[in-house]
Amino acid sequence: MDLIELSWPAVAALSKDTPVVFPIAALEQHGHHLPLFTDSLLLGKIDLPPPAPFCPQNR
Repeated sequence: MDLIELSWPAVAALSKDTPVVFPIAALEQHGHHLPLFTDSLLLGKIDLPPPAPFCPQNR
C-alpha cells in the first residue's frame, strides 16, 4: 500500500499499529552524466514489491 494512493479518510482509518516506511536517499553527484536525484530515483524502485514470480501473493 502506498500512502500517496490513499485518501486522507483511508489513512485515518488505518490501525495506529500500521508500520510506515519513509524511504530516504542521498543527494550527491554521480558524474556529469547522471542527475543529482539518482539515488532517490533508484530507491523509489527498490521499495516496490517483487514481481509475481518472486512473490506468490502478487499473482
